[in-house]
Amino acid sequence: MGSIRQKILPVAIAVLLFGRTVSLPGFSLQPISQHFEPSGSMSSQTFQLHNPGNSPIAIELSMHTRELQPDGSEVREPANDLFSIFPGRVILDPGERRTVRVRWIGPAEIDSEQAFRLLAEQLPVNLTGDEAAPESGGVITIMYRYLAAVYVTPERAEADVHAEVIDATNGETRIRISNSGSQHRLLNSLELIVQYADGSSTLLTSADLPGLAGTNLLAGSWRDYPISDSSSSEVTDVSLILPD
Repeated sequence: MGSIRQKILPVAIAVLLFGRTVSLPGFSLQPISQHFEPSGSMSSQTFQLHNPGNSPIAIELSMHTRELQPDGSEVREPANDLFSIFPGRVILDPGERRTVRVRWIGPAEIDSEQAFRLLAEQLPVNLTGDEAAPESGGVITIMYRYLAAVYVTPERAEADVHAEVIDATNGETRIRISNSGSQHRLLNSLELIVQYADGSSTLLTSADLPGLAGTNLLAGSWRDYPISDSSSSEVTDVSLILPD
């Protein structure tokens, strides 16, 4: 099966099919982030599904790898062979809550944290037996799906994030923020010290770095990012400051 490449989306996603709008009952998935260990009791965790609506709904769960691209997009591949998900398909009655157990069945020893997405997707199944009155034109069916973050983290894993200049020509500068460590790191409250050939420097804060601030930098991944300022001197170096 081919890879799925897309910009990172909000956790809840509405899927639209052409025509008039028919909103199927929604659901929730909690938690939206979960940490596993590759062996022992922490290799198994639970999630909870909830149907707050008045009609039954069908949900399918699956696991996918998660790879961050330099432009911030995310590539996913099926990874159901690395996890046991029970139950993998659920019919939730109105108001029902259901616990889903997810267990890592991959290698018991890993060198670096591995990141995944648990996809909980509503299926377009009519469970009420009611038939909508036919109308001219197509139908837009709004369904819901959740993408939860899943991390399988070995002992003593830690992030190692640093910044470097990869291009500084024609008045434009591109930097690379890399995580060469073994655990993901959120780029929250980051600051960037930019140094110039004339010996001057400037400090950029999260507000100056939209699209980079808040990035979840997975282990072994990097982000390439353009920076611009009014200095006529060439950028020679950058230093990243992150809170402890």
